[in-house]
Amino acid sequence: MRVKNKLLAVAIIILLQITSPFPVLGKASVEINNSDSMRDLLQRNVGQIVEIRLLSGEILSGRLVRTTPTLLHLSKITGRNYFDAVIRIDHVSAMIVQVNQ
Repeated sequence: MRVKNKLLAVAIIILLQITSPFPVLGKASVEINNSDSMRDLLQRNVGQIVEIRLLSGEILSGRLVRTTPTLLHLSKITGRNYFDAVIRIDHVSAMIVQVNQ
């Protein structure tokens, strides 16, 4: 009976991952070009969950919703329920995004 339950659980997990509209991991890799700016990299990752490291050293994590020429919008800030953030792109020192291996 236990083996049957384990097989059922594994089958359900596989089915959920196959039919999920959300990828388990992020993109295959991060690519940069010689002419890319931080805004270009951010723009290509709109919709992804990212960590943004600011020049001050603070790190904010959330879903990158949108970028403008000078700002980025993060939603669902990790650790801060019901908060979004708008950050000046010139205050960003790094963007960290999960990629597939």
